[in-house]
Amino acid sequence: MTQFVRRRITGFTFVLVVTLLLMSTTRLMEENLLRTRTWLGWLLVIIVLFLASYRMRKQLAMLPLGSSAAWLQCHIYLGLLSLPVFLLHTGVQWPGGLVETVTGLLFLTVFSTGIAGIFLTRMIPPRLRGRGEEVIRERIPLFIRMLREKAEASVSGTKDDSPSEVLNDLYMRHLHSF
Repeated sequence: MTQFVRRRITGFTFVLVVTLLLMSTTRLMEENLLRTRTWLGWLLVIIVLFLASYRMRKQLAMLPLGSSAAWLQCHIYLGLLSLPVFLLHTGVQWPGGLVETVTGLLFLTVFSTGIAGIFLTRMIPPRLRGRGEEVIRERIPLFIRMLREKAEASVSGTKDDSPSEVLNDLYMRHLHSF
């Protein structure tokens, strides 16, 4: 078993175990007539603040705050844990007030974009690696120039034939600026 698979199994097991612990703790607290929604709300605030602190960690890369990879793993699995906490906090029912509805919609939107981000960051890089050389942002003008020269060489190399004059004219009139 690779380290990647082991890390995923450990992370999902963590989320599952903590979710089950939260569910049983919530049930015990409700049986003893304690206010679980307040406690879960504060737990959700703490999780969201930690998730937001990952951006600050990336900004302060020079400080010894642990590796960015470790922070990313914590960010992913605490983000996944935030949905069960949110559902336990709301009692798995949609809030009724305007502020609660807007807050719930914002949370679910951010959660959904986080899930989409996980899939995109796992799917796009392997596809880009399979396409050839990595394109660094600063080198994009060089690649554009190379593509332009290649296109111009293709068009100008066929000037001998009469149909190619049409192609050359089309290229110069419509495509050259791109």
